[in-house]
Amino acid sequence: MKVINDKIYKLVQDKIEAGEKLGSQSGGSGHMGHVSYVIDHIEIDQSKSPDLINAEWQVDYQYTIFIETEFTYYPDNPPYETKYTQRLFLNHDLIPVKECEKEVLSSSFEPEPDEWEMAHFEINSIIAVFLEKIEWDYGENRAPILYPPEYNRIEKSDGLVIYECKLSDDTDNKHCTVIQSDDPADLIVQVKKFIKKQYGFSKA
Repeated sequence: MKVINDKIYKLVQDKIEAGEKLGSQSGGSGHMGHVSYVIDHIEIDQSKSPDLINAEWQVDYQYTIFIETEFTYYPDNPPYETKYTQRLFLNHDLIPVKECEKEVLSSSFEPEPDEWEMAHFEINSIIAVFLEKIEWDYGENRAPILYPPEYNRIEKSDGLVIYECKLSDDTDNKHCTVIQSDDPADLIVQVKKFIKKQYGFSKA
C-alpha cells in the first residue's frame, strides 16, 4: 500500500504543477511575484462510484497556493493564500479515468480591478464631468452624448483583442462615433482626445 500511496502522491504533485502557474510571475501592474504550493491532505480510498466501472481508487486531495509579492512581509502582509480541493478516480494501473472540477475552499486573494473594468469607470467619469459642464453652460437637454456609452470587447481570429467605446448622439441616437484600441489605457486617451477635439472640452 505504501508504494501505491507514493505513486498517487507523485501523481497529485504532477497534476498540481501542470495545472497551476508556479514560480516567478509578473502581474499586469508590472510587480513581480512568486507562486508556490503545498499539499495539505490526501485521502485514498476504494472507488464508490457505480458509474465508473474501471475506477478502482478515489483520491481526494487539498492543496494551498501561496502568492508572494514585493509587498509581502510578516506578520502584517502575509502571502495571499487560496485553498483548493479536488477528486480523482484512478483505475488499477493508477491512470485517471475521471477528474472532477477543482473547488475553492477559501481564499485571501483580492485581485486588482480588471483594466477593462477600470477603463469603463474612467471613461464614464470623463463623460459625466463633460455632460455636467455642457448642461451648466448651455441649459438642459443639450447633452450631445448618450450616457453611459456602449462598450464592446472584440476578439479577432488572430488572437488580437480590440476594446471599443461607442459614443452615440443623445439627440436622435442615430449618429455614433466608434473609438477602438488594442489597449484599455489607450482607449481612455483616445476618448479624451475625441471629446477635446469635437467639443473643445479642455478638461477632458
